[in-house]
Amino acid sequence: MPTAPYRGETTVTVSSRSWKTYKAVLTAKASADTHLELHPQSAGEIELDMISLFPQNTFKGRKNGLRPDLAQTLADIHLALSVSPVVVLLMETV
Repeated sequence: MPTAPYRGETTVTVSSRSWKTYKAVLTAKASADTHLELHPQSAGEIELDMISLFPQNTFKGRKNGLRPDLAQTLADIHLALSVSPVVVLLMETV
C-alpha cells in the first residue's frame, strides 16, 4: 500500500465471482486535489467495470446525480437539450 496521506478510505468485501454492484461511501478527511486508487487486500484477479463517483448531495436530490454547483450552472444557461449528464460532461471536455 502507498504511504501517501489518505484523504478517505473504505473497504468493499467481494462476495461473488459474478458481476455485482458494490457501493461504498468515501468521506473526505480534508479538501485537496485527489485521485481514486484501488488497492486489493489479497492476491488474485479483479475485473472492474464502470467505477463511478457521485456526491452524496446531488442537484435536486437525484440519485447518482451531478454536483449541485455544476448542475445549477448548466440549468442557469437554459440548455435546450434533453441529454444525459454524461453526454453533457463529455461535450464539455472535447
